[in-house]
Amino acid sequence: MSGKKFGFFDFTKEGKGIKKEDYVEDKPFTFITFFKTFGRNFWNFSSLNILYLLINIPVFFGLYALSGNLNFDSPIPSNQYFPQLFGMMNINENPILQLHFSRIGQQAEISVFTTVTYVFFAITLLSIFTFGISNCGMAHILRSYTRKDPVFLWSDFFDCIKSNWKQAIPMGIVDILIAAVSIFVFNFWRSYPIQGIFYDIAFYLSFFVLVVYFFMRFYMYTLLITFDLSIFKILKNSFIFALLGIKRNFVALIGIALVLLINFCIFIMFMPLGIILPFVITISLCSFIAVYCTYPVIKKVMIDPYYAEAVSDNHLSSDDDEPIFEDRG
Repeated sequence: MSGKKFGFFDFTKEGKGIKKEDYVEDKPFTFITFFKTFGRNFWNFSSLNILYLLINIPVFFGLYALSGNLNFDSPIPSNQYFPQLFGMMNINENPILQLHFSRIGQQAEISVFTTVTYVFFAITLLSIFTFGISNCGMAHILRSYTRKDPVFLWSDFFDCIKSNWKQAIPMGIVDILIAAVSIFVFNFWRSYPIQGIFYDIAFYLSFFVLVVYFFMRFYMYTLLITFDLSIFKILKNSFIFALLGIKRNFVALIGIALVLLINFCIFIMFMPLGIILPFVITISLCSFIAVYCTYPVIKKVMIDPYYAEAVSDNHLSSDDDEPIFEDRG
């Protein structure tokens, strides 16, 4: 049965939708509504997952380069005294030196990068231009499902990118840099050889920063497509929401960890399916968990107060008044 019949690769197909009465009766932002939304739109989530990976296809060049399939193996001495012994053998080869050479003259092989490997790594750098825009497009689609807005996957995804790419690209670069630095600092203190209270504090502090930034990423791209804010203010507000919405953030973290654990267990028990799932549904599902859990915090703190203030001041009574809140998505 072809993938097109299931809607895997037909991104222009919008689907038959759902019954209006069922959609209206769903209570927003509840546990049950989450599974209803995911079940109704499973194939769209799958298409979104594939579309996201296709835009970020330069990453796969780097992953293939890291696999070592493009490298060549080069022999290398496995003992530090090999050069001295080899020199002595060239000057005067005798049975004693031959005996020592048989013990410490063994060689190993190392994998050396080739020109093609470096070319693949260079292609991977293109992902700094695709990472931000793909996250914006995904955030817009998932926010629409969360708010129960009508979704036209293909057009909505690329219209969002078209509207926000000027800010999405630098946001993606900043996102990659901050994430890389946070992980590097955490690994540095985790493997630091000296023990002591200062290094313990540095380790736990770096771990705290890593977790907080992980929570910040739940909000960054949703704020970017929803409000007209600078990158600095997006990061600032994301940091505030990472602390303010701590309960929902941990719920999202548990949900994402559970999905990844299930994916890993499937990979252990049935490897082919475990490898396929991240390409088909895992990424979009984890992202939907993050948006679904955290968007209510944004709505409560930043969106609802503006509408309430507008109503109280009768700003919505005239069509000539400029709206206080404008959806950029």
